Amino acid sequence: MCNEVAAREATEKLHRVEKENAALEARLAEMGELQASYDDLLHLKSDLEYCQRRETQLSEFTRRLTERNAALQSDYLSTQSRLQASESAVSEARRAA
Repeated sequence: MCNEVAAREATEKLHRVEKENAALEARLAEMGELQASYDDLLHLKSDLEYCQRRETQLSEFTRRLTERNAALQSDYLSTQSRLQASESAVSEARRAA
Protein backbone atom coordinates (compact mmCIF):
# COMPACT_ATOMS: atom_id res chain seq x y z
CA MET A 1 0.00 0.00 0.00
CA CYS A 2 2.83 2.33 0.83
CA ASN A 3 4.42 1.65 -2.54
CA GLU A 4 1.14 2.40 -4.30
CA VAL A 5 0.84 5.75 -2.52
CA ALA A 6 4.44 6.61 -3.33
CA ALA A 7 3.92 5.60 -6.97
CA ARG A 8 0.73 7.69 -7.20
CA GLU A 9 2.47 10.69 -5.64
CA ALA A 10 5.42 10.27 -7.99
CA THR A 11 3.04 10.05 -10.96
CA GLU A 12 1.19 13.18 -9.83
CA LYS A 13 4.47 14.99 -9.34
CA LEU A 14 5.61 13.88 -12.80
CA HIS A 15 2.38 15.24 -14.35
CA ARG A 16 2.84 18.57 -12.51
CA VAL A 17 6.44 18.81 -13.69
CA GLU A 18 5.39 17.96 -17.26
CA LYS A 19 2.72 20.69 -17.15
CA GLU A 20 5.22 23.17 -15.76
CA ASN A 21 7.70 22.14 -18.45
CA ALA A 22 5.07 22.64 -21.19
CA ALA A 23 4.18 26.05 -19.74
CA LEU A 24 7.84 27.04 -19.61
CA GLU A 25 8.39 25.87 -23.20
CA ALA A 26 5.39 27.96 -24.33
CA ARG A 27 6.76 30.93 -22.40
CA LEU A 28 10.19 30.38 -23.97
CA ALA A 29 8.59 30.38 -27.44
CA GLU A 30 6.83 33.66 -26.60
CA MET A 31 10.11 35.12 -25.39
CA GLY A 32 11.74 34.09 -28.68
CA GLU A 33 9.00 35.86 -30.61
CA LEU A 34 9.38 38.94 -28.41
CA GLN A 35 13.14 38.92 -28.97
CA ALA A 36 12.63 38.70 -32.74
CA SER A 37 10.16 41.62 -32.57
CA TYR A 38 12.59 43.60 -30.44
CA ASP A 39 15.40 42.94 -32.93
CA ASP A 40 13.12 44.12 -35.75
CA LEU A 41 12.33 47.28 -33.79
CA LEU A 42 16.03 47.97 -33.23
CA HIS A 43 16.63 47.59 -36.96
CA LEU A 44 13.74 49.93 -37.75
CA LYS A 45 15.01 52.44 -35.20
CA SER A 46 18.42 52.36 -36.86
CA ASP A 47 16.80 52.87 -40.28
CA LEU A 48 14.74 55.76 -38.92
CA GLU A 49 17.80 57.45 -37.44
CA TYR A 50 19.62 57.09 -40.78
CA CYS A 51 16.62 58.58 -42.61
CA GLN A 52 16.48 61.49 -40.17
CA ARG A 53 20.20 62.20 -40.66
CA ARG A 54 19.76 61.97 -44.43
CA GLU A 55 16.75 64.29 -44.30
CA THR A 56 18.81 66.82 -42.36
CA GLN A 57 21.60 66.58 -44.94
CA LEU A 58 19.17 67.01 -47.83
CA SER A 59 17.47 69.95 -46.11
CA GLU A 60 20.86 71.63 -45.71
CA PHE A 61 21.70 70.92 -49.36
CA THR A 62 18.33 72.36 -50.44
CA ARG A 63 18.93 75.47 -48.32
CA ARG A 64 22.37 76.03 -49.87
CA LEU A 65 20.99 75.36 -53.36
CA THR A 66 18.19 77.87 -52.79
CA GLU A 67 20.67 80.49 -51.58
CA ARG A 68 22.88 79.86 -54.61
CA ASN A 69 19.90 80.07 -56.95
CA ALA A 70 18.85 83.40 -55.41
CA ALA A 71 22.41 84.74 -55.79
CA LEU A 72 22.54 83.62 -59.44
CA GLN A 73 19.17 85.25 -60.17
CA SER A 74 20.38 88.45 -58.56
CA ASP A 75 23.60 88.34 -60.60
CA TYR A 76 21.59 87.67 -63.77
CA LEU A 77 19.27 90.63 -63.15
CA SER A 78 22.24 92.87 -62.37
CA THR A 79 24.04 91.76 -65.54
CA GLN A 80 20.89 92.20 -67.60
CA SER A 81 20.45 95.72 -66.21
CA ARG A 82 24.07 96.61 -67.05
CA LEU A 83 23.61 95.18 -70.56
CA GLN A 84 20.53 97.33 -71.12
CA ALA A 85 22.41 100.39 -69.84
CA SER A 86 25.32 99.61 -72.18
CA GLU A 87 22.98 99.11 -75.13
CA SER A 88 21.29 102.42 -74.34
CA ALA A 89 24.67 104.17 -74.14
CA VAL A 90 25.73 102.66 -77.48
CA SER A 91 22.45 103.74 -79.09
CA GLU A 92 22.85 107.28 -77.80
CA ALA A 93 26.47 107.38 -78.98
CA ARG A 94 25.40 106.27 -82.47
CA ARG A 95 22.70 108.89 -82.60
CA ALA A 96 25.12 111.54 -81.45
CA ALA A 97 27.67 110.55 -84.04
